[in-house]
Amino acid sequence: MLLVVCVVLSLTCLEAVAEESSDESGFELTSPVRQQLRILNEAWRNWTRAYYQVDQEAAAHALEQMLTTNSRLGLSGLPDLSNAASAFAVTAAHEGDFERSRWVLEMARRLDSSRSETDFAAATVARLSGDYVGVITSTLKGYGSLLRLPISRSIWLHDVLLWLIYTVTISGGLFVALQMATKGGALLYDLARFMSPPLDLKTADVLTVVVLVWPLVLPHGLLWLAIYWSVLLWGYGSQSEKTVFMILWLSLGMTPLALSTQQRAVQLTLAPPTRAIDQLTAGRLHGSLFSDLGVLRTLMPDHAVTREMVADLHRRFGQWEHARSMYTAMLDESKVAGPEAAPALNNLGVYHHRKGDWGTAVNYFREATQQDPEMAEAFFNLAQAFSQLYKFSDSNVAMASAKELDRARVTSWEREETKVEDSAVGVDGGIRRAPQLRQDLQSSWSRDDESATAVVLWRRHFSLSVVAGIMLLAVTLHLVRNQLGYRSTLLEPRALLPSKMDRWACALIPGLKSARAEHGVRALVALLTPVALLVIALPVGWGYRVPLAVDPGSGLPLTIGLMGLVAIYLVRIRREVWS
Repeated sequence: MLLVVCVVLSLTCLEAVAEESSDESGFELTSPVRQQLRILNEAWRNWTRAYYQVDQEAAAHALEQMLTTNSRLGLSGLPDLSNAASAFAVTAAHEGDFERSRWVLEMARRLDSSRSETDFAAATVARLSGDYVGVITSTLKGYGSLLRLPISRSIWLHDVLLWLIYTVTISGGLFVALQMATKGGALLYDLARFMSPPLDLKTADVLTVVVLVWPLVLPHGLLWLAIYWSVLLWGYGSQSEKTVFMILWLSLGMTPLALSTQQRAVQLTLAPPTRAIDQLTAGRLHGSLFSDLGVLRTLMPDHAVTREMVADLHRRFGQWEHARSMYTAMLDESKVAGPEAAPALNNLGVYHHRKGDWGTAVNYFREATQQDPEMAEAFFNLAQAFSQLYKFSDSNVAMASAKELDRARVTSWEREETKVEDSAVGVDGGIRRAPQLRQDLQSSWSRDDESATAVVLWRRHFSLSVVAGIMLLAVTLHLVRNQLGYRSTLLEPRALLPSKMDRWACALIPGLKSARAEHGVRALVALLTPVALLVIALPVGWGYRVPLAVDPGSGLPLTIGLMGLVAIYLVRIRREVWS
């Protein structure tokens, strides 16, 4: 399938990306790191070869090589390779080889256990094999994984807002239609009455219809027709209905501004700088890591967190000389102090600890504990360095402090079998401060937004001016017509259909009964729930898409929407028709 080809080709080029990373992002890779990336590429080629040869043992060997290499790079997952393996599993299932799909999916999970694409691929495999229980469980697990990822969680929150906007807008249009259904006769009578003295009755009726439907010739005619009818009908409504109209107009006026703000927020969420922060925070080797990092450094070149994150990545890759120079420069130039300075001080201590310069390491570790007395890593490292200087009493005191802060992690560090030089623990200070960098990126974007020209701001807020005009027009028209008399005061709400058909109409048309009783809020509320479920059930395409290598499809939202609608209408029919 095309997806597999694209993902495989992009990962095959990872070595080339690494070769060009210095030019694109300023992130220099040493020869040992480049060699590890070459090994990773070669292991992936071996894995794909084993897949096509249906050699599970060879694929498992290649998998272990990829995981070992990634661990040497100080990273925890290979998401692109995991996505590619998931796509391979789906391909095997389409070919009817479900056994191969099973072990490929297991390997995809080992390449990156957090990928929701693996669960969605498992759902596809289960569907093709006839395991419908597996389809449900894997799909639910996939959506659960999505909610744990920062980018997808952010996009889903934006989709919720978009869903609310669609729900309110559609419900507002239907509310106007209900008002026209219950009060349209009075409106038609009044319009015809205003025209009939100079015109004959037949001509007045035709012209009245034209006056009512002319907005349909405009672009987005249905929207303008609903707005136009709401202005004409406002004076006929009860106080409750007039309030609902006002709320709907305000909502409509705020919608373009909300959509514009949301669109810019989503663009920032999916932008390379944000993606780079997420990649570094998760510790996963994406194919776009270096290019995204280059964009981040271009936008925030002097930001202390950006520099520290890059230094952390150098340290993870084992490029200690690069990391040392960046940590030192950050402390000297940024003048950071307190808990923000402690990770860099600790990591400089780790650098000297690895060099066997125990005295210098002790100085850095001690200073790190002073800057952040809550950092268990610094106390643990101080204990290790004191031990190498044969200061066992001081080492015991430092170790006791470390265990008091975080006994579980300190115990796990003690159990690790490492060389003396590698016994000190590094701290991802920049990665820990990623939320601060996100906030500063957001602030920078907000400042750019504030510097927009007056013309841009006017266009952005134009809809609010339109709403103000709509309200003024509705009130003015009401005051004018109030002097001439409303035909609606002579009409009583009544059913125009036979009793049984009318009961079915009340059951099938939410809000109709409340609209007849002039309960505007109840009518709108009656519309909101079924419309909300209908929007959920609509085909995928109205919301922002989470970037996924394996599409989960629209089966779950369609099922939820349709089942909810069926349940609501069964209740309504039982209450209105069968009671």
